[in-house]
Amino acid sequence: MHYQGEPHPAAVKRVIVVPIDSLPLKDEAALHKFILLAGSRWSPVPPADGGVSGLDTWGNGYVKISCEDFPKPSQNLKWASDTLDKLIKEANVRVVLRDMVDVFLIHLALLEWRRHLRRRSHRHSAYIVESKEGKERRSHTKSVIPSTYN
Repeated sequence: MHYQGEPHPAAVKRVIVVPIDSLPLKDEAALHKFILLAGSRWSPVPPADGGVSGLDTWGNGYVKISCEDFPKPSQNLKWASDTLDKLIKEANVRVVLRDMVDVFLIHLALLEWRRHLRRRSHRHSAYIVESKEGKERRSHTKSVIPSTYN
C-alpha cells in the first residue's frame, strides 16, 4: 500500500477478527474469563471494519486484535495470533473466583459517546467571529455572520 508514491505507516498493520463461538474454550466459565481478559478488544457486535457479514449470528460476540509495532506485516500477524493463543490458553485455566466479575461495556459506551459528540459537532458548527472591539467570540448558531462583523 502506498500513499501518493510513499509507503504508508499503516501498511504493515495486521488485524484478526474472530467470533468467540469458534474458539476452543472449555466451558461457560472459560468463555466469561476470555471476555474479561480481552477487555476492549471484545465487542458483542461485529466490528464495522472487521469484514464480518451482518447476516452472521453474533452469538457471544467478537474479538479484534491488531498490531502495527513491527516492521514486517508477517511479524505483526504473528504477534496478533500469539496474543489470541495466549488469551485462549489463559481463559481455559481454571481459577476459583470469590465473586464473579461482571463484563463491563464502558469501552463501548465511550465509543458511542464519541460518535454522538462527532455528530453533534458537525450539526452545530461553531463560528469564530471578530467583534467590533477586535476580540474573538464564538457564535454557536447556524445563522449567517452579520455584515457588521466583516
